[in-house]
Amino acid sequence: MPDFSAINGIATALQAQCVASLNSASEINFTVSSDSFVLGPPSRNLASSVVSCLYLYHAGIDPHLRNQRMFSAPAEPSLMISPPLPLQLRFLLVPRHSDEDNNQLILGRILQHFHDAPVFRPTPGSALASSRGENIEKIRVRHDQASYQDLATLWSGLAEPYRLSAGFIVDTITIDSAKPSEPVARVDEILGATRRLKTEAGG
Repeated sequence: MPDFSAINGIATALQAQCVASLNSASEINFTVSSDSFVLGPPSRNLASSVVSCLYLYHAGIDPHLRNQRMFSAPAEPSLMISPPLPLQLRFLLVPRHSDEDNNQLILGRILQHFHDAPVFRPTPGSALASSRGENIEKIRVRHDQASYQDLATLWSGLAEPYRLSAGFIVDTITIDSAKPSEPVARVDEILGATRRLKTEAGG
């Protein structure tokens, strides 16, 4: 079945990486879990136990992979599959610990982690790997060089006071096309049809 869960898949994968990196840092003296490092927008209504949130605020088409061709089905080369939708995702990381020193430690550790390990490969069969055979080789996480003005505009849209935060861009995430596979005409059949047309036209 064509998979459309890659967006949620990358969000939970990044959450897991962030939690593991914080728990492995000796300077961080508190335990972090998926309950305290949440996926969602920063809000004053979050529980006091939440120390950080990772918010997916934009999903756009990856411009470098916009016009891909159909590809052969791995199990049946005579069938062609429509290319997946390539996405570039933008996340906002917002430390929310009650101690500002800990917020700076959280941010520094996450920046350090993705600086050291910006690339990872999807596990075959996972939500991040195409279920139709066109697997992406790697996923890249990089710091978003958004200006202070851009971040201020984002915070204004969230109707929240500006907080210490950092943006990340993730590319490329793909969502499978749900279109059915299409049969491919063989080259010799196409050439034969062309010759017949020319003969009938008196060419």
